[in-house]
Amino acid sequence: MARCSCRWCSRPAPQRSSPSPPQARSASRNALPALTAAAVSALAAAGTGAQLAGGALDVLRNVAGLTGIGLLFAAVLGGGLAWAGPLAYMVVAAYELYAAWHGGALTTPWIWPARPPHDAGAALCAGLVFAAGMVVITVRGARDSAGE
Repeated sequence: MARCSCRWCSRPAPQRSSPSPPQARSASRNALPALTAAAVSALAAAGTGAQLAGGALDVLRNVAGLTGIGLLFAAVLGGGLAWAGPLAYMVVAAYELYAAWHGGALTTPWIWPARPPHDAGAALCAGLVFAAGMVVITVRGARDSAGE
């Protein structure tokens, strides 16, 4: 097998300078709630002219829960595959919404998008998932590669 000997391929890989762990932890601890609040605000503002089915509290609960799932999957699978967790969860939630509309719905609060907007159990579950995602990603960080 032939190897490339051009100047671009033969040069050493650049060294990444990353912030020290305490600085990175502090930055993620401060940025995650702010970015989640910005996402909730943007989604609620986008729905201002229309009637949101569950209102702003439902948007807050669902965005926080899906963000927590994404953070947990970033810690387990890496940042590149973190989208798989929220996507798989939304498939389950979409099926549950379908079942709720056509009878035979499950009653677990762990499927919070299918629960009523003011359901305390669903809000608690979504909040716990968000808090767990924040703790795990702050302590451990996201995986960079499959070999890590």
